[in-house]
Order: sequence, then structure tokens, then C-alpha cells
Amino acid sequence: CASSGVVVLQNCSLSSGSGSIVVAENAGTRVIAKGSAVHNGAQGGIRAVHKGSLALYNVSCSHAAASGLELRTGGSAYLRGCSVFANGRQGIFVWHGAGALEAENTEVHSNPEETGVMVQENAETAILRSCRLYGNGYCGLAVQNKGDVRLVSCEVHSNLEGILVQGSGDAVIERCVVRENRGAGIFIGYDHTGKVSIKNSKVCDNHNKGILLGTGFSDRVTLTGNQETGNRGLPCTEMPPSMRRMKTHAKYDSRRWAKDVQKSGGGFAKGMQASKISSSFDALFSGATSEIAEEVVNRRIDFILATATQSARRLIGRMAIRRSARQHHQNILRSSIKPRE
Repeated sequence: CASSGVVVLQNCSLSSGSGSIVVAENAGTRVIAKGSAVHNGAQGGIRAVHKGSLALYNVSCSHAAASGLELRTGGSAYLRGCSVFANGRQGIFVWHGAGALEAENTEVHSNPEETGVMVQENAETAILRSCRLYGNGYCGLAVQNKGDVRLVSCEVHSNLEGILVQGSGDAVIERCVVRENRGAGIFIGYDHTGKVSIKNSKVCDNHNKGILLGTGFSDRVTLTGNQETGNRGLPCTEMPPSMRRMKTHAKYDSRRWAKDVQKSGGGFAKGMQASKISSSFDALFSGATSEIAEEVVNRRIDFILATATQSARRLIGRMAIRRSARQHHQNILRSSIKPRE
């Protein structure tokens, strides 16, 4: 944790059993990391707060319990040639008055439980150039709650939703390729009140629509020179990972989730509100307890039946072996007894 001055890390492998691994905090503090691996943080991976700054070159950040990279309260970061993957929450989380984020030639991928890059309430525009956002559990990029982001020449693919802009989020998406996502390519939420500009981008082969305008056409959303091809236009019936953990499939399936998202105005939080579940704590005390108990009982019964079946199979197998051995012994005895002449 650097609280003053300049710290340079080169060709390092860093992990932590408590707290974040690399932290730049306070104005005038700068951490420069080159060719290093930051991994297995008990909480977050890399963090810049209170106007601290980061410069990361060819750094990988992975397997943190929380976000891989977090910026807030004036913290800023420049990334080039980095990879942020396999973290417990968002790959990159920019929020709560964060300073500038500028990322070039960086990959944010395979964060299975959350969004690749989440931007909200940032004080300066987050800029991503020539980056790849793919294979994340929810969105490749999500912008909401006064978040502001500019995406230039980026590729966003193989996420649940490609790009989600909702609430009061602002976004400029320019010369990007958004493809093969399991929901919409670019989803402007049903509750969107910010501004979006999508220019000269290719949105193709997504399961839902290429560009889905939840609020319809308006002067707040500008579409210029885009290509939409091969999008299936089918409803997304897959829930975000966090929602799947909170609900039992027997009582709440993915189709109802999709309807709740649309009814509520779009987005994960509002989808939970529409389903009358706003957090895991609420889930425990809002009637979901009986569902959870029912599921536990059902799983216990399945386990008992499976165990009984396995025991029965083992018993039958032993009986078959004994029967075979006894038959073999009798055959030997018969062959050894010669008839009298």
C-alpha cells in the first residue's frame, strides 16, 4: 500500500492474504507497475483511492475475491497491454467520484460472476481504446448512475449482455465490434435517461437484437453509420449469475426474470426489485425461506436416493460375483467326477 511518493514494481508476482494487493492512495501517490502479475487477493486486486494514481504496463490482475481493479474518490489509472480476468466481482469497477480511467490494448475477460467493466458516478470520462471485453458473467461493459464512458475500436463478445447503458449513464461507442453475446449486443435500458452515441460500429450475431433501444428512438440516443447483421432477435432467457444464486429455478425461472427486467425499467437492481427480492438478506426474509428449505429437502432426498441406489448397485454386484464364483466352483467339481465304467 503506497500512501505517498512513487513506487515502481517490475517483473513482480504479488498476492495478499488480507485486503487489496496493490493500493495507491492520497494525492501525489503514484504506483507504476510493469510486467507484473497481481493475483489471489483476499479482497480486491489493485485499487486507487483519494486521488492516488496507477500506471500499469503489461500487468495481469486475476483471482481477486472482489474487483480486479477499483477506482474511486479521485483515484485514476492508465493501463496498456494489461489483462484483468477471473476475479470474484467486476473486472474493473469505476465509481464513487473516480478520476480518469484510460485503457489501451487491454483485455477484461472471464470474470464469471459480474460485469467486465462497470462505470458509475465517475468524475471524469472513462476511455477504453482497442480493448477486448469478453466471456464475463454479466455484461462486457455496464454504464449507469451518472457514469460516463467512451469506447473506441473495442471488441465486446461472448458475454451475457454486450454493452448495457441504463439509468443516467452516458456513453460514446465508436468503431466497435459487438458480437456473439447471449443477450443483446448493445442494450439501452428501459429506464435510460442519459445520452448515448453509437457510431460506425458493427453489431452482429447476438442472440437478442443488435441494438436494443429500451426507451425507443429519442434525441438522447444517436445512431450513425452502424451495421447490424445476423442478430437473432430472440429473448434472453438467461439470468445474471448473482440472480441465479438467489433464486430457486423451480419457483423463479429465467423467462420470468426477463419479464421482470422489462417491467421494472431494465437492469439488474431493478429486475430484483420487480421480483420483490433486493438483496440476499431480503431473500432470506421475504418468503424465499420456504423455497430454500424446500430445495434443501429435495436435494437431501435426491442425495439419499442416490446413495441408496449406489448401495443397492454395490450389493447386487457383490451378489453377482459370489454367484459367478459359486457356479464356477460347481463346474469344476462336475468336471472332476468321472462316471463309473
